[in-house]
Amino acid sequence: MSFNGFSLIEMMIAISIISILSAIGFPSYMSYITDSRRTEASTFLLEAMQKQERYFTKHSEYTTRLSKLNYSSDAVITDSGYYRITTAACTPTPCVKLIATPRGVQAARDNNRVLTLDSLGRRSGDWND
Repeated sequence: MSFNGFSLIEMMIAISIISILSAIGFPSYMSYITDSRRTEASTFLLEAMQKQERYFTKHSEYTTRLSKLNYSSDAVITDSGYYRITTAACTPTPCVKLIATPRGVQAARDNNRVLTLDSLGRRSGDWND
């Protein structure tokens, strides 16, 4: 006798294996996505701080207006749209703090943890080091 196809048991075993692999792989994938978006925000903060240092060299002060650093506005959204970048003054002066606040689905996945970087090199948040 020749049978073509799969038995029900073989199909159930295959589906079980796929389910187990999916249960393991999907959370890892989501963690990777969250980390990569956070890396984009930290890279943006580092680049913006470089511009702040150049501004400080020319004007002997930091600016809390990102538009003075050739950004489109004073509150900039990263390219992917998952972080909002703002600035604030900090102490001791002269000092400026850059703040990356997660938006949308990234805020939920990242537990609303903000990334900060100030001109003294102090960082807070999870920088994926």
